[in-house]
Amino acid sequence: MDFSHVGETAVFTVKVLSFPKPFVQWFHEGQVITSSSVHMFLHKQDEYSLVIKQVQRESEGQYSCTFRNRFGQCSCTSYLQVQPERADKDTVPTGKAPEFIKRIESVQVSEGGSACLRYQVCGEPQPHIEWLHGSVCLQPSDLCEVVNNLDGSGFIHIKVVKQEHSGTYTLSNDVGTSECSTELLVLDKPNFVKPLGPVVAVMGTPLHLECQVDEDTGVSVTWTRDGRKVHQSPDCKLSFEDKVVTLDILKASVKDCGNYVCTVTNEAGSATCSTLVKVQGKICPVVFVPVVKYQSWRISFY
Repeated sequence: MDFSHVGETAVFTVKVLSFPKPFVQWFHEGQVITSSSVHMFLHKQDEYSLVIKQVQRESEGQYSCTFRNRFGQCSCTSYLQVQPERADKDTVPTGKAPEFIKRIESVQVSEGGSACLRYQVCGEPQPHIEWLHGSVCLQPSDLCEVVNNLDGSGFIHIKVVKQEHSGTYTLSNDVGTSECSTELLVLDKPNFVKPLGPVVAVMGTPLHLECQVDEDTGVSVTWTRDGRKVHQSPDCKLSFEDKVVTLDILKASVKDCGNYVCTVTNEAGSATCSTLVKVQGKICPVVFVPVVKYQSWRISFY
Protein backbone atom coordinates (compact mmCIF):
# COMPACT_ATOMS: atom_id res chain seq x y z
CA MET A 1 0.00 0.00 0.00
CA ASP A 2 1.23 3.51 -0.90
CA PHE A 3 0.26 6.80 0.74
CA SER A 4 0.06 10.27 -0.74
CA HIS A 5 -1.39 13.59 0.37
CA VAL A 6 -3.83 15.63 -1.69
CA GLY A 7 -1.94 17.82 -4.15
CA GLU A 8 1.21 15.69 -4.12
CA THR A 9 2.63 13.47 -6.87
CA ALA A 10 2.39 9.70 -6.59
CA VAL A 11 4.60 7.30 -8.53
CA PHE A 12 4.23 3.53 -9.06
CA THR A 13 7.33 1.79 -10.48
CA VAL A 14 7.62 -1.81 -11.65
CA LYS A 15 10.75 -3.59 -12.87
CA VAL A 16 10.13 -6.32 -15.48
CA LEU A 17 12.56 -8.57 -17.35
CA SER A 18 11.03 -9.46 -20.71
CA PHE A 19 12.04 -10.31 -24.26
CA PRO A 20 10.65 -9.24 -26.59
CA LYS A 21 9.66 -5.88 -25.17
CA PRO A 22 6.21 -6.17 -23.50
CA PHE A 23 3.01 -4.26 -24.15
CA VAL A 24 2.17 -2.38 -20.92
CA GLN A 25 -1.21 -1.30 -19.58
CA TRP A 26 -2.06 0.45 -16.30
CA PHE A 27 -5.44 0.24 -14.56
CA HIS A 28 -7.23 2.11 -11.75
CA GLU A 29 -10.04 0.10 -10.14
CA GLY A 30 -10.18 -2.06 -13.28
CA GLN A 31 -10.41 0.92 -15.67
CA VAL A 32 -7.66 1.48 -18.27
CA ILE A 33 -5.52 4.55 -17.57
CA THR A 34 -4.62 6.71 -20.57
CA SER A 35 -1.93 9.38 -20.82
CA SER A 36 -3.28 12.82 -19.79
CA SER A 37 -2.43 15.96 -17.85
CA VAL A 38 -2.91 13.90 -14.67
CA HIS A 39 -1.32 10.56 -15.66
CA MET A 40 2.10 10.15 -17.27
CA PHE A 41 3.92 6.91 -18.24
CA LEU A 42 7.71 6.56 -17.95
CA HIS A 43 9.99 3.81 -19.27
CA LYS A 44 13.69 3.46 -18.52
CA GLN A 45 15.44 0.16 -19.35
CA ASP A 46 13.51 -2.53 -17.39
CA GLU A 47 11.57 -0.08 -15.21
CA TYR A 48 8.05 1.10 -16.00
CA SER A 49 6.41 3.89 -14.00
CA LEU A 50 3.00 5.52 -13.65
CA VAL A 51 3.12 9.14 -12.44
CA ILE A 52 -0.03 10.67 -10.93
CA LYS A 53 0.19 14.46 -10.74
CA GLN A 54 -1.80 16.52 -8.27
CA VAL A 55 -3.31 13.58 -6.38
CA GLN A 56 -6.96 14.05 -5.42
CA ARG A 57 -9.33 12.06 -3.19
CA GLU A 58 -10.72 10.26 -6.24
CA SER A 59 -7.20 9.05 -7.04
CA GLU A 60 -7.46 6.60 -4.15
CA GLY A 61 -7.97 2.95 -5.00
CA GLN A 62 -6.35 -0.14 -6.44
CA TYR A 63 -3.82 0.22 -9.25
CA SER A 64 -2.61 -2.64 -11.41
CA CYS A 65 -0.16 -3.07 -14.26
CA THR A 66 -0.26 -5.78 -16.94
CA PHE A 67 2.65 -6.82 -19.17
CA ARG A 68 2.10 -8.93 -22.30
CA ASN A 69 4.16 -10.34 -25.13
CA ARG A 70 3.67 -13.31 -27.43
CA PHE A 71 4.91 -15.72 -24.76
CA GLY A 72 2.40 -14.74 -22.08
CA GLN A 73 1.54 -12.09 -19.54
CA CYS A 74 1.98 -11.08 -15.90
CA SER A 75 0.50 -8.44 -13.64
CA CYS A 76 0.90 -6.81 -10.23
CA THR A 77 -1.28 -4.62 -8.03
CA SER A 78 -0.95 -1.98 -5.33
CA TYR A 79 -3.23 0.39 -3.44
CA LEU A 80 -3.00 4.16 -3.17
CA GLN A 81 -4.46 5.69 -0.03
CA VAL A 82 -4.94 9.45 -0.23
CA GLN A 83 -4.48 11.48 2.93
CA PRO A 84 -5.65 15.07 3.54
CA GLU A 85 -3.55 17.93 2.24
CA ARG A 86 -0.53 18.67 4.40
CA ALA A 87 -0.94 21.69 6.69
CA ASP A 88 1.77 24.36 6.89
CA LYS A 89 3.93 24.16 10.00
CA ASP A 90 2.77 27.62 11.10
CA THR A 91 -0.88 26.77 10.53
CA VAL A 92 -2.94 25.75 13.54
CA PRO A 93 -5.05 22.74 12.56
CA THR A 94 -8.77 23.42 12.60
CA GLY A 95 -11.66 21.04 12.26
CA LYS A 96 -13.22 18.22 14.23
CA ALA A 97 -11.54 15.17 15.66
CA PRO A 98 -12.76 11.90 14.18
CA GLU A 99 -15.63 10.22 15.99
CA PHE A 100 -17.33 6.90 15.36
CA ILE A 101 -21.05 7.24 14.61
CA LYS A 102 -21.39 3.50 14.06
CA ARG A 103 -18.89 1.30 15.86
CA ILE A 104 -17.82 -2.08 14.57
CA GLU A 105 -19.77 -4.99 16.00
CA SER A 106 -18.17 -8.27 17.00
CA VAL A 107 -18.56 -11.04 14.44
CA GLN A 108 -18.65 -14.79 14.94
CA VAL A 109 -18.05 -16.90 11.84
CA SER A 110 -16.85 -20.35 10.86
CA GLU A 111 -13.36 -20.72 9.42
CA GLY A 112 -13.54 -20.56 5.64
CA GLY A 113 -16.66 -18.38 5.73
CA SER A 114 -16.83 -14.65 5.03
CA ALA A 115 -17.07 -11.65 7.34
CA CYS A 116 -17.99 -8.01 6.78
CA LEU A 117 -17.05 -5.36 9.37
CA ARG A 118 -18.77 -1.98 8.84
CA TYR A 119 -18.18 1.46 10.34
CA GLN A 120 -19.42 5.07 10.10
CA VAL A 121 -17.20 7.97 11.13
CA CYS A 122 -17.27 11.75 11.00
CA GLY A 123 -14.44 14.27 11.22
CA GLU A 124 -13.02 17.39 9.62
CA PRO A 125 -10.94 17.01 7.57
CA GLN A 126 -12.05 13.59 6.34
CA PRO A 127 -10.37 10.99 8.61
CA HIS A 128 -7.60 8.83 7.25
CA ILE A 129 -8.64 5.19 7.70
CA GLU A 130 -6.46 2.18 8.53
CA TRP A 131 -7.30 -1.44 9.36
CA LEU A 132 -4.67 -2.98 11.61
CA HIS A 133 -3.89 -6.51 12.71
CA GLY A 134 -1.56 -5.89 15.60
CA SER A 135 0.82 -3.35 14.10
CA VAL A 136 0.45 -4.61 10.52
CA CYS A 137 -1.73 -2.65 8.13
CA LEU A 138 -4.20 -4.85 6.21
CA GLN A 139 -3.99 -4.21 2.49
CA PRO A 140 -6.64 -4.85 -0.16
CA SER A 141 -6.22 -8.16 -1.96
CA ASP A 142 -8.21 -10.76 -3.84
CA LEU A 143 -9.38 -12.16 -0.48
CA CYS A 144 -9.73 -8.90 1.47
CA GLU A 145 -11.78 -5.97 0.16
CA VAL A 146 -11.33 -2.57 1.83
CA VAL A 147 -13.81 0.23 1.07
CA ASN A 148 -13.57 3.77 2.51
CA ASN A 149 -16.30 6.09 1.21
CA LEU A 150 -16.16 9.87 1.10
CA ASP A 151 -19.25 10.13 3.34
CA GLY A 152 -17.33 8.51 6.22
CA SER A 153 -18.82 5.03 5.82
CA GLY A 154 -16.90 1.96 4.86
CA PHE A 155 -16.22 -1.68 5.52
CA ILE A 156 -13.71 -4.47 5.24
CA HIS A 157 -14.92 -7.67 3.60
CA ILE A 158 -12.85 -10.77 4.34
CA LYS A 159 -13.91 -13.35 1.78
CA VAL A 160 -12.16 -16.35 3.36
CA VAL A 161 -11.89 -15.93 7.12
CA LYS A 162 -8.85 -17.08 9.07
CA GLN A 163 -8.09 -16.79 12.77
CA GLU A 164 -5.58 -13.97 12.29
CA HIS A 165 -8.19 -11.59 10.85
CA SER A 166 -9.23 -10.42 14.33
CA GLY A 167 -7.64 -7.05 15.02
CA THR A 168 -7.87 -3.32 15.68
CA TYR A 169 -9.51 -0.63 13.57
CA THR A 170 -7.76 2.76 13.71
CA LEU A 171 -8.49 6.14 12.14
CA SER A 172 -6.72 9.49 12.42
CA ASN A 173 -6.50 12.93 10.82
CA ASP A 174 -4.62 16.20 11.43
CA VAL A 175 -6.86 17.11 14.37
CA GLY A 176 -6.93 13.99 16.46
CA THR A 177 -7.14 10.23 16.62
CA SER A 178 -9.93 7.84 17.48
CA GLU A 179 -9.80 4.08 17.73
CA CYS A 180 -12.36 1.34 17.56
CA SER A 181 -11.66 -2.37 17.92
CA THR A 182 -13.67 -5.50 17.45
CA GLU A 183 -13.24 -9.23 17.89
CA LEU A 184 -13.59 -11.58 14.96
CA LEU A 185 -14.23 -14.98 16.52
CA VAL A 186 -13.50 -17.90 14.21
CA LEU A 187 -15.40 -21.04 15.16
CA ASP A 188 -13.95 -24.53 14.84
CA LYS A 189 -16.09 -27.64 14.42
CA PRO A 190 -16.21 -29.62 17.69
CA ASN A 191 -14.39 -32.96 17.77
CA PHE A 192 -14.33 -35.72 20.36
CA VAL A 193 -11.03 -36.06 22.19
CA LYS A 194 -12.49 -38.76 24.42
CA PRO A 195 -15.34 -40.75 22.83
CA LEU A 196 -17.85 -42.97 24.57
CA GLY A 197 -16.69 -46.43 25.60
CA PRO A 198 -18.63 -49.72 25.92
CA VAL A 199 -20.76 -49.94 29.05
CA VAL A 200 -22.26 -52.91 30.94
CA ALA A 201 -24.53 -51.87 33.80
CA VAL A 202 -26.24 -53.91 36.49
CA MET A 203 -29.97 -53.56 36.91
CA GLY A 204 -30.90 -51.16 39.68
CA THR A 205 -27.46 -49.51 39.82
CA PRO A 206 -26.38 -46.10 38.37
CA LEU A 207 -25.52 -45.90 34.65
CA HIS A 208 -22.88 -43.29 33.68
CA LEU A 209 -21.87 -42.28 30.13
CA GLU A 210 -19.12 -39.69 29.55
CA CYS A 211 -17.25 -38.16 26.59
CA GLN A 212 -15.14 -35.04 26.01
CA VAL A 213 -14.87 -32.50 23.16
CA ASP A 214 -12.21 -29.96 22.19
CA GLU A 215 -14.58 -27.03 21.59
CA ASP A 216 -17.51 -25.68 23.59
CA THR A 217 -18.13 -22.24 22.03
CA GLY A 218 -21.72 -22.16 20.83
CA VAL A 219 -21.92 -25.97 21.08
CA SER A 220 -25.22 -27.80 21.68
CA VAL A 221 -25.49 -31.46 22.72
CA THR A 222 -28.07 -34.06 21.72
CA TRP A 223 -28.42 -37.65 23.00
CA THR A 224 -30.36 -40.46 21.32
CA ARG A 225 -31.02 -44.09 22.24
CA ASP A 226 -31.82 -46.40 19.32
CA GLY A 227 -32.67 -43.33 17.24
CA ARG A 228 -34.98 -41.72 19.80
CA LYS A 229 -34.02 -38.49 21.56
CA VAL A 230 -33.12 -38.77 25.24
CA HIS A 231 -34.57 -35.96 27.38
CA GLN A 232 -33.64 -34.61 30.78
CA SER A 233 -35.85 -36.10 33.53
CA PRO A 234 -35.75 -36.83 37.27
CA ASP A 235 -34.32 -40.27 36.46
CA CYS A 236 -31.95 -39.10 33.68
CA LYS A 237 -29.48 -36.23 34.16
CA LEU A 238 -27.78 -34.60 31.15
CA SER A 239 -24.75 -32.33 31.63
CA PHE A 240 -22.23 -30.36 29.53
CA GLU A 241 -19.56 -28.51 31.53
CA ASP A 242 -15.89 -27.70 30.81
CA LYS A 243 -16.11 -29.59 27.49
CA VAL A 244 -17.21 -32.79 29.28
CA VAL A 245 -20.55 -34.35 28.24
CA THR A 246 -22.29 -36.76 30.62
CA LEU A 247 -25.49 -38.80 30.83
CA ASP A 248 -26.47 -40.32 34.18
CA ILE A 249 -29.36 -42.71 34.87
CA LEU A 250 -30.01 -43.18 38.60
CA LYS A 251 -31.20 -46.79 38.39
CA ALA A 252 -30.58 -48.78 35.23
CA SER A 253 -33.30 -51.09 33.92
CA VAL A 254 -33.80 -53.31 30.89
CA LYS A 255 -35.42 -50.43 28.97
CA ASP A 256 -32.14 -48.49 29.21
CA CYS A 257 -30.35 -51.02 26.95
CA GLY A 258 -29.53 -49.87 23.42
CA ASN A 259 -27.23 -47.87 21.18
CA TYR A 260 -26.51 -44.41 22.61
CA VAL A 261 -25.35 -41.62 20.24
CA CYS A 262 -23.99 -38.27 21.41
CA THR A 263 -24.03 -35.42 18.84
CA VAL A 264 -22.26 -32.07 19.38
CA THR A 265 -23.04 -29.19 17.02
CA ASN A 266 -22.11 -25.56 16.40
CA GLU A 267 -22.24 -23.24 13.38
CA ALA A 268 -19.04 -24.77 11.96
CA GLY A 269 -20.36 -28.36 11.92
CA SER A 270 -21.04 -31.40 14.08
CA ALA A 271 -19.52 -34.66 15.31
CA THR A 272 -20.94 -37.86 16.81
CA CYS A 273 -19.79 -40.79 18.89
CA SER A 274 -21.75 -43.84 20.08
CA THR A 275 -21.67 -46.85 22.38
CA LEU A 276 -23.75 -49.96 23.06
CA VAL A 277 -25.16 -50.18 26.58
CA LYS A 278 -26.10 -53.56 28.11
CA VAL A 279 -28.01 -53.96 31.36
CA GLN A 280 -27.67 -57.29 33.17
CA GLY A 281 -29.91 -58.80 35.81
CA LYS A 282 -28.99 -58.27 39.42
CA ILE A 283 -26.71 -60.99 40.79
CA CYS A 284 -27.91 -62.43 44.11
CA PRO A 285 -25.25 -63.49 46.62
CA VAL A 286 -24.88 -67.23 47.17
CA VAL A 287 -25.18 -68.38 50.82
CA PHE A 288 -23.85 -71.78 51.75
CA VAL A 289 -25.86 -73.49 54.54
CA PRO A 290 -24.10 -76.38 56.29
CA VAL A 291 -26.07 -79.65 56.23
CA VAL A 292 -25.92 -81.92 59.31
CA LYS A 293 -26.69 -85.59 58.78
CA TYR A 294 -28.15 -87.60 61.61
CA GLN A 295 -27.36 -91.33 61.84
CA SER A 296 -29.44 -93.65 63.96
CA TRP A 297 -27.84 -96.39 65.99
CA ARG A 298 -29.49 -99.62 67.17
CA ILE A 299 -28.26 -101.13 70.43
CA SER A 300 -29.04 -104.80 71.33
CA PHE A 301 -28.76 -106.35 74.79
CA TYR A 302 -28.10 -110.00 75.33
